[in-house]
Amino acid sequence: MPGILIRFNFSTMEDIKGQFEIHEPFIITGRGLTFAGIVLQGEVNQGDVLQFDINGESLKRMITGVDMGMRLPKENRLTGLLIRCENEEEMKALRAWNPNKARASILSGRSS
Repeated sequence: MPGILIRFNFSTMEDIKGQFEIHEPFIITGRGLTFAGIVLQGEVNQGDVLQFDINGESLKRMITGVDMGMRLPKENRLTGLLIRCENEEEMKALRAWNPNKARASILSGRSS
């Protein structure tokens, strides 16, 4: 009788703190890559991990800073997430990406 292969996805629902809609990537000189968008649900904190798909590949990147706009109502507040990139090449590639309101998961920093 053949063996049974069981695969586990270690990004469980317990790890997901929220959802983020990515509107636009841009670079802040001296700080790095920022994703502007809206926190759709949950919460986001410095040290959490953003998991998103780009060109068929799933990436997890540390959130090194959070800037919440104060001019819009809380439910529509534009938020900037400063993202740690692996290198300058990745930063430039993500800057050129058109996310078209891509959905990303906000994971607890302990799951990175």
